[in-house]
Amino acid sequence: YSVADSPLQQHRTCWCHRSMRGESATLYRAADGSNAYLSGLNTCGNGWTCPVCGAKIAEHRRRELSEGMAAWTNAEGGTAYLITLTFPHAAGDDLAAMLERFAKARQSWKNSRTYKRILGPDGTAGAAGAVTAMEVTHGANGWHPHVHMLVFAGRGGLAEGEPAVNGDLSSPAIDELRGAWVKCLLKVGLAEQQQVSDVWAHS
Repeated sequence: YSVADSPLQQHRTCWCHRSMRGESATLYRAADGSNAYLSGLNTCGNGWTCPVCGAKIAEHRRRELSEGMAAWTNAEGGTAYLITLTFPHAAGDDLAAMLERFAKARQSWKNSRTYKRILGPDGTAGAAGAVTAMEVTHGANGWHPHVHMLVFAGRGGLAEGEPAVNGDLSSPAIDELRGAWVKCLLKVGLAEQQQVSDVWAHS
């Protein structure tokens, strides 16, 4: 947006913490001088575009997730599996088109018989639910969208053995989930048949 645009035409993040809600703002400071903040300012609350609000939202969610993980693993005796979903990409790929296909692949994967049988509500892994976070980075190979899923499941629910040196887990159930994901990527056009071995290893 141009600086000449009126505030109503600009993105709300442009004015986050830069305008007042009322007639004045109030400064609050910790007694020991370790922290201070202003009250009475407009905030955008946008976790995606605002470095100030984004950091606050991320910290709040981090605390909630830590408490949830502690309760599930300690009190309930469960475990949490980290699953990362991604796909091949190259410089010049259109981000909007990739995100649309990525969403279709994830929906197809979660609707697959394999996913439901293993990670569904009545699945063999004893999964109680999952927390999902989308992350989009950019590098030499262009945009790199990927999703991190933290699945709350029964301890040993995927019948995995000891982790490999890099931390990866393996089991027949994990291979089935991986295979179902590869099929979904092929189905929506995010991978090609000649890429299957690389997709199996990295996606």
